[in-house]
Amino acid sequence: MRGYQLQIEGSCGWCDDTALNGLRLRCEEGNMLSIQDGNWGGWSGVSECASGYLTAARLKLEGQQGGGDDTAANSIQFRCSNGQDLWAGEAPWGG
Repeated sequence: MRGYQLQIEGSCGWCDDTALNGLRLRCEEGNMLSIQDGNWGGWSGVSECASGYLTAARLKLEGQQGGGDDTAANSIQFRCSNGQDLWAGEAPWGG
C-alpha cells in the first residue's frame, strides 16, 4: 500500500459527532481498497508516499468524555518506508 484516504465528519453542533468513519488504502497499481465506508462525513484527498510504501500507522483518539460526546477515533497518520509522514485530514478532537 502506498497511500490512503479518510472519511471524516467534523463538528455537527448538537448532534452526535462521529469523527473518523472510513478508510481507503491505495495499492501500488493505483486501485483503492475500502476498509470501511461510513455513513457520515466527506472523503479527504488521497495522501500518498512519494516513493516506497506504508510501514507504520498512528491513530488519533479521544478518550472518554464522561458527560460529553465521545468520538473515539479521529484520524490516522501513516509513515512511508522512505521516512515521509502522511496526513490525510483529521477531526478536531483527541490528541
